[in-house]
Amino acid sequence: MLEALAYKPMRLHGASPMILLVVSLGLYTVFEATISLIFGAQYYTLGKALNAHQINLGIATMPVIQFVTIILFFGFYIGLRIFLERTFIGKQIRAVHDSTTLAHIIGMRTDRIILIVSVIAGAILGVCGILIGYDVGMEPTMGFNWLFKGMISAIIGGMRNLKGAFWGALFLAFSENIAVWIFASEWRDLISFIIFIGFLYVRPQGIFQKKVGF
Repeated sequence: MLEALAYKPMRLHGASPMILLVVSLGLYTVFEATISLIFGAQYYTLGKALNAHQINLGIATMPVIQFVTIILFFGFYIGLRIFLERTFIGKQIRAVHDSTTLAHIIGMRTDRIILIVSVIAGAILGVCGILIGYDVGMEPTMGFNWLFKGMISAIIGGMRNLKGAFWGALFLAFSENIAVWIFASEWRDLISFIIFIGFLYVRPQGIFQKKVGF
């Protein structure tokens, strides 16, 4: 709905990616305030059933929900790689990703491709939100923190790069949990910010920089 009713009309009027980014942040604020008004600002959990059971991995144990999250993390990555590289729609998505203007010139329905990407991204993010709700709970203002972590992961791996975003997220998660293990959980976000600033200063293009494609 957001793609069809908000972003597409703005693109047709020549809105730049920066303007679309500002609009998306504004819509995020509206949804956050709406959720707070309807459900309140208190913390909620979806349930404790998945966290009540532990999986023994030999050297460590972890809640079932975290094990499921790891499996889905790798599953989504492999599935997206196969989808983007082996299917016709996936190849169209890569073409629009490389050059929307050129894809439109050769006859691709770029708005349809963008809508498909929006649906896929929304579905994946929906699953991620459910997993977070079962693992650590949720509150109306939680979205920005996960958005920030996603942005850091993309910068670490290299913007516009699926493989980079995957390994960047893995590196960030590993670094955060090492910091929690050595120091305390309060240091988690600080470590993320330090890594973010470090990569912007030392290697702003990310680890897996690519000029085109995935």
